[in-house]
Amino acid sequence: MQSDSIMYGSARCNYGPALETIAHIGKRSFGDALLNTFTQVSRAQHLTVVLYRPPGDPLAIVVNSQTDRRLIERLSIDYTAGFHTRDPNRALLDSPAYDTGIRLLRRKVNEFDSSYRSHFFADSQVVEKLTLATRLSETTISLNLYSTHVRGGFEDSEVDRLVSLAPITVATIMRHMELCAANDTFSDSVALQVAHNLNVKLSRREIQVMTRILQGYSSEAIALDLGIAISSVKTFRKSLYRKLNIVSQAQLFGIAYSSGGQG
Repeated sequence: MQSDSIMYGSARCNYGPALETIAHIGKRSFGDALLNTFTQVSRAQHLTVVLYRPPGDPLAIVVNSQTDRRLIERLSIDYTAGFHTRDPNRALLDSPAYDTGIRLLRRKVNEFDSSYRSHFFADSQVVEKLTLATRLSETTISLNLYSTHVRGGFEDSEVDRLVSLAPITVATIMRHMELCAANDTFSDSVALQVAHNLNVKLSRREIQVMTRILQGYSSEAIALDLGIAISSVKTFRKSLYRKLNIVSQAQLFGIAYSSGGQG
């Protein structure tokens, strides 16, 4: 099946299934509510929301799954760490050809190269990926829904329903991001939730350092706040990244957002 790329500037919206998600904006339950919205109207079993802000790496802000969330979180980390450059959707997502509206990108797994397909779709059992993308200034928001062998590929009627929900869903995601960013502090509970979600054990200092990174502290500010040497901060940061299997601060923020931000 060839990839479909369709522009939707003003699709008629049925807001009903999305209303529950609105009540979860800014809360840790947002990712669960968002996935529930789409499982009500389609065969989607995995979901990710990815922000593209060239020239930096993408940021996964929501990651969820009906079957194996930890697996999808790990795959999302791999994607943002470098595999995104091999995503055939990237050229379309980066294209200046559209500035408004919502673009639908629909691909069967056989449209991805063999190594990409093996890495991302074998264990996750994905058979089709559907992306609803929109650009806001220099940022592209990509909502990705994945159907699996268990339920089969998306039907055209499901795609129509997903497109109808896209405008309010994008607005809801943006508001969730704004609330998370507007809150001046990420608490230690977010760091603990990240550790729990990824099944890793973090030391007290690693949790304190993670929290302050998420609060926007520099290494020097973290050292002053905790009363430790800058070299110690760098050591804790390196250990933290190793345990979380990430390589950048952007990935850390992505994991924190997918854990629900605040609330």
